[in-house]
Amino acid sequence: MKKLFFLFVLTLLPGLVSAMSLREYSPGVEGAKGIQEANCAANLCMQSFFQGSETYIVFTNGKGMKINGLGDPAREIERLSWGYLIRGGSYILALDDSLNPLWIREKKDMDLDTLVPWDSYGLVGFTISRTTYSGFGIGRIEKDGRFRVLLKYSNIGEGYLKGIARGANSAAIFGQFGQSYGEGFIGIIDSSFHLRTSFYLVGSKGERVRILTVFPSKNGYIVTGDIEYGFDVLQRVFFLMEINEKGNILWQKSYDVKPVIRGIKVGNSLVFLEADREGLTIFSTDLKGNIKWTKRIRASLSTIKDFFASDGSYMIVGTLYTGDFGGWGHKLAILEVSDLDCSKCENITIKEADGSIVKRKTNIKIAGEEWKPTFIASKTKISHFQTRLEVKEIIKEEEKTKTTTKSTPRKGVVFYDPLDKGKTKGSVKGEYRAGVAGECIFIGEDDGYITYKGEILPAKEGSIEFYWKPPKDIYKIYSRRHDEWKNYGSYTPPDGGFLLDNIGWRAADKGAFILPLVPISWKDPHNPRTWVSWSIWNGKEWISAGNNFLTRPDNVSVKVSDSGVLIKWSFSKDVLIWDPNEWYHIAVTWGIRGNELYINGIKIGEGDYRGPIQTNKDFSLGQNPGYWPYGPHSMLGCYDEFRVYNYQIVPEKEGLSKVVGYILYYDVEPGRRRNKVEVREKEYTLQLNPGVYYISIAVRLETGFIGPPTNEIKVIVPPKESETSSSSTKPSTEKTNSKTLTNEKIETVTVTKGICGPGIIVLFSLLLLKRR
Repeated sequence: MKKLFFLFVLTLLPGLVSAMSLREYSPGVEGAKGIQEANCAANLCMQSFFQGSETYIVFTNGKGMKINGLGDPAREIERLSWGYLIRGGSYILALDDSLNPLWIREKKDMDLDTLVPWDSYGLVGFTISRTTYSGFGIGRIEKDGRFRVLLKYSNIGEGYLKGIARGANSAAIFGQFGQSYGEGFIGIIDSSFHLRTSFYLVGSKGERVRILTVFPSKNGYIVTGDIEYGFDVLQRVFFLMEINEKGNILWQKSYDVKPVIRGIKVGNSLVFLEADREGLTIFSTDLKGNIKWTKRIRASLSTIKDFFASDGSYMIVGTLYTGDFGGWGHKLAILEVSDLDCSKCENITIKEADGSIVKRKTNIKIAGEEWKPTFIASKTKISHFQTRLEVKEIIKEEEKTKTTTKSTPRKGVVFYDPLDKGKTKGSVKGEYRAGVAGECIFIGEDDGYITYKGEILPAKEGSIEFYWKPPKDIYKIYSRRHDEWKNYGSYTPPDGGFLLDNIGWRAADKGAFILPLVPISWKDPHNPRTWVSWSIWNGKEWISAGNNFLTRPDNVSVKVSDSGVLIKWSFSKDVLIWDPNEWYHIAVTWGIRGNELYINGIKIGEGDYRGPIQTNKDFSLGQNPGYWPYGPHSMLGCYDEFRVYNYQIVPEKEGLSKVVGYILYYDVEPGRRRNKVEVREKEYTLQLNPGVYYISIAVRLETGFIGPPTNEIKVIVPPKESETSSSSTKPSTEKTNSKTLTNEKIETVTVTKGICGPGIIVLFSLLLLKRR
């Protein structure tokens, strides 16, 4: 009986897959022999091909899937702790351990060149080639499908990335750039993905250098590849060399061999695969580039797609030509070669696979050590030259500023704190937890902080960015008054807390700055508004770059009739819900563009402050210590990856969690919410027995998090056939703690004095504070 494969039909929406249907699929019927790509991860291999706009992926364990609308074969699969990531030319597909699709993320604005597992997420190397610039970068793909650019370089010429090699305290990115991609590129990045050094590899006489792969070593990295020379007759020389993390070449060796197409590290050896029309050659070197053994296999594959070690054997993954599909047909072939590095090699076995890892023995023969590599002592030494790559944020043409002069300092990061234990550069009152990268600092008390010297900030122009994850139960925490908060005379303490601050509520000098956030008001928890603002004092007033959003509907109407209770709701502003399961990328800037606030790359607000900020005073993530008069108000949560730039950045747009539905609560007792219905649209009809009910509505995000509910509406369902109407503009006159929701007006206070207190009160919608 023919083995059945499974097919997943994925309906693509912008960003993520939202709907999948499953049916049986037999790849032999629909063209699996037309394989175009193959790759393996652990003991699972996949083959992939496309027909028109449909992409097919078939695994060696018997499962398969078809994705509509891509038209691009899957090229690489990697195993992570929670499942698998698959890379195509313009997309990343995530699967769980059972190979069920989780999501798919398309990146049509870049070419995805390589995928590397990195802790619990994947690193994606990409290149960009457009009319106005070209370059490359590294992005991080999270378990939930979010994509974040970690570094990006532009205007460096055409090229592409080939891989990322992870060392002990750094990583090496490598690829090809220059004319005809003839220059091998090496970049050394630190654990925070900042480029330490970079250089190109060229032959001493201008020969083309093509990097095969890079391996971490005790002293840095071992780089391998080919040196090409000649034009009428192309000749290649295989090289190995070791570089340290500063980019200095420690040693190099070259051998006259045929094209080497794959290389892997096995223990203290490097093993390489070379192929030609007559067969395959596998050879090994030590970590100094000396040949240890060579073996020739009298078998050839049409293409080689992957080469890896598994349980003491070497697996060669490729395709065999079938002649089907108009001459384009190929089928998957997996060769297992074992015991090659033995002394006498009497037990060498080779097995072939077609649709599974190992199926049957074949008549492929080992030819023994008939191939002798030739060491080349001096002919093709490699030289390298340093480059002057600068970090250049890729922005829209209309957002570009005037060209700077040669005397302008190099733009980039001027201060970085990973906020990892033992590496933190500020004064800390908090605890270490797992962060967005490494560790983070969790501020769990109102008087927690991470404090820095103001002198690290560039005064005239710059940016601050960090990541923040809200505390669990954020809406419960900030819907009540904290014990540490104090009254000031008849004035009650403000809502929310500070994400960033250098002044609190004390008297402000010009350039003082604050970044308060109010997730919910403790004075009016049913107010649907949330607001955040990046503000700078100009000597007379606060110049705010902020906005307010809704955490729930602000217009609700209820109509009771014989056909049921019809509830409708709407929003007068955009929705922003602070999800405790999400990391938020916060960035603030100041300079010639004014003061700007970004959240996840989206510009939330902008102001017209273009003066310097204050640098002679300490500042903090959280509230800067000095809590007069309302007590400490640091925003709780985890803080991570703190950076300061000497220019106004434009962060990569990551987007915010989308609203995917609503939760409609109803109960016969106020505040209980024991019954609920999940709905997609902004209206729903409840079928209720006669009685009194309390109804409220909450927003559900695509992450599954449910925001705070609206204030309850009291609804009376009469026992007789009649129709009663209750709307958000006509609250009930009965005495009850519940009320219909109305459009709420937020009052503010005009400030004319140079006191930080009143300005904060404006942002927090509070009362006026007098100067001491």
